Amino acid sequence: MNSELTSLIKKQSLAFLAASFVISALLMTVGFLLGENTFIGPLFIAIGGGALGACIGLVMSSIIDASGLTHIKELVANTLQSDIYSDRENLVHFRKVWHHYIQTKVEDRETWRYRKVDFSLIDVPGKLLASLSVPRPAGGYSTYRIEGYLVGLRLILVQRPEGGAEPHVVQIFPQAGEQFHNVHAGVCVLKTWDAEGFLSPVLMSPTPIWEGSEGTIPDSENDRLNKLWRKSFSAGQSISSVLAGDE
Repeated sequence: MNSELTSLIKKQSLAFLAASFVISALLMTVGFLLGENTFIGPLFIAIGGGALGACIGLVMSSIIDASGLTHIKELVANTLQSDIYSDRENLVHFRKVWHHYIQTKVEDRETWRYRKVDFSLIDVPGKLLASLSVPRPAGGYSTYRIEGYLVGLRLILVQRPEGGAEPHVVQIFPQAGEQFHNVHAGVCVLKTWDAEGFLSPVLMSPTPIWEGSEGTIPDSENDRLNKLWRKSFSAGQSISSVLAGDE
């Protein structure tokens, strides 16, 4: 909507509101002058009072809700301008609890980490959204917000830290849109607990792959998870020899 049209609508709205105030006041004045001895007097007072109350309500609502309306406008504008936007029905499959497994490095040792990600608690248009508290290897927790975007069959998860200078964790699941897969395998770019950039494997499933508490998975499970990732990721696609480390 251009600025001239917006300005015209605002002027017309103000004119309509001012006219409504005047008419409401006139109706109430005529009603009072006619008095309660006639049927028309109380009717005019009721109509004028109701209209005046509605006008006052509109004014107060516009003042109180100005920030809320601004936020809604920004949200709508961001949604319409974004190339990454999914219809609600395409995201239904993902709005549930997922068992998530990601490989990182702790003290220069590759290790798998497990956590649950619940996309069912927060329902926003066009994307997935979840909050996540991750136990640190040395103790304590780190809190993140995860946003999910479905681009065709590709699922992209962006994990943002709640505070601190940690880089975003970006995950790509190339075939997640093929919902018949029991396990979705992807790749991830992250900063490890050793503060080193790392391109790592990641797994996501609606059912547990490993039965245990959230956090670091025992080293005895590494080989099984590695093999599961290779099998799931290579189904229907191949990995560049450069990335695979082949000679």
